[in-house]
Amino acid sequence: MSSNAAWPPDVVLLHIGINDLNDNLSAGAGDRATALVNRIFADRPGVTVIMQGLLPNTPGWPAQSDMSGEITTYNNKLRQLQASEQQAGNRFSFVEGPALTSAQMNDGLHPNDSGYALMAQNFSTALDQAYTDHWFTGGPASTSWPTPPDTVRLVNRTPDGGLHNAEGDYAAKRWSTWSDLGATGIKEVTSAATGSVNHIFAIGSDNRVYEKDGDYSTGQWSGWFQPENSPTATTITASSGCGQTVHLVIVGTDGHLYNSDGDYAAGHWNGWTDHGGGTWKRLASATTADNVNHIFALDGNNQLQELDANYRTGNWSSWATPASGFTGTDGTAAANGDTVHLGAIGTDGNWYNAEGNFDASTWTN
Repeated sequence: MSSNAAWPPDVVLLHIGINDLNDNLSAGAGDRATALVNRIFADRPGVTVIMQGLLPNTPGWPAQSDMSGEITTYNNKLRQLQASEQQAGNRFSFVEGPALTSAQMNDGLHPNDSGYALMAQNFSTALDQAYTDHWFTGGPASTSWPTPPDTVRLVNRTPDGGLHNAEGDYAAKRWSTWSDLGATGIKEVTSAATGSVNHIFAIGSDNRVYEKDGDYSTGQWSGWFQPENSPTATTITASSGCGQTVHLVIVGTDGHLYNSDGDYAAGHWNGWTDHGGGTWKRLASATTADNVNHIFALDGNNQLQELDANYRTGNWSSWATPASGFTGTDGTAAANGDTVHLGAIGTDGNWYNAEGNFDASTWTN
């Protein structure tokens, strides 16, 4: 499985190993299953993996004398794997396989339709729990192709507070014309994509957050509206997308940093979390493939600071100085895999950039 696949999975369901045991390859079978799980997490950080144990009373094909001991040993290995994977911050769960009767088996290894229905029910229960725990957002199957990977969607705020957008197709080496988004008096703007939909967030003249969505698979745009639980007063804002979720960050007129997450598959936003005060001047945000939202801000001394939210574990870091420290007047951030590309304007008016490889925990200036 490649993390660069056109349709990367949100959830992987596994039920493997019985053929090895049936072929007298039980030695190391649990270790091979563990290696496969770790490979999936390496290729697709943040994915949910649900593994169903082997059916405890599988007779084998041709019928074996007794595989129950080997099956128990294998399943115990996978039960222990759940604790170690979750401790490492991975979304892994083990679900028991049902004990089927001979009437629910098609042969010595494979269930018939009634047996598979019981296995599916066990997977369904585990999927429901993973969804409840916000391990994945889910949603209906997409009927459109993925957004072209070499396309940039750019939103421009004009001096009079109007908004225009354009799309740059870097594969075809062309840009679209600018389109008027029908807004006036806009103070700040940011955008983030979920699949084919680009979500534009703007701060109006009344210091409230407004949203306008463009679905590039259908060519349809929404009108302007206020997101659910939208704050009443904001000054600066930044956003980034991960899957079907947008992470939105604002600074209120009280100087505090707030964040909220919009789950577009479920159709709702969670509440706003207050992360304390500070004389923040500018914000930037990028979410890496491991589902960590990296928030960058310039403080009252124009010093660049970073705050990380790990959505796999639910933990937030403390504010820290990234990239060996930087003093500037504005900045932007974008993520590719586990790397954040950070750009900023220095106090000397020059443009600077740095790359943060969060897999290797290094910055390159």
